[in-house]
Amino acid sequence: MNRNKSIILNVTIFISFLTLFIGCTAIDTLTKEDEYGGTAKVYSISEKQAWEIAKTVFRSEGAKDADIEENKVKHSINWIGVMMVIINPIDDYNTRVISIPSPSPCLPMKDRPTEKDFHSQFTQRVNTLKSGKSMP
Repeated sequence: MNRNKSIILNVTIFISFLTLFIGCTAIDTLTKEDEYGGTAKVYSISEKQAWEIAKTVFRSEGAKDADIEENKVKHSINWIGVMMVIINPIDDYNTRVISIPSPSPCLPMKDRPTEKDFHSQFTQRVNTLKSGKSMP
């Protein structure tokens, strides 16, 4: 009986670890805002500026450079296991920015930024840039 309990315990532990590591995945396969929700806003900035601001916001929220993946083909910046941002240029001066929370977050709820947090900081940085000041 103890052997069966040991096997069950080991299998349970293995599945728990497997779920943890698979669950904290990148969401770079997402391409549409409505696949997992998401918040989209259009900003009067260039695509290049949007890339830099998105990375700056992620870093200010605690992301390390190693946690940030850029995929120029899919127009996305991914803070692994936390949030993905899709950047779609509308024209040279307007860019649509979509923030999508990870479906399998790796950070506790209290430690991860919401879409509202992301866009609030993004807007602040856009306003700073437009006022002629350098971004923090």
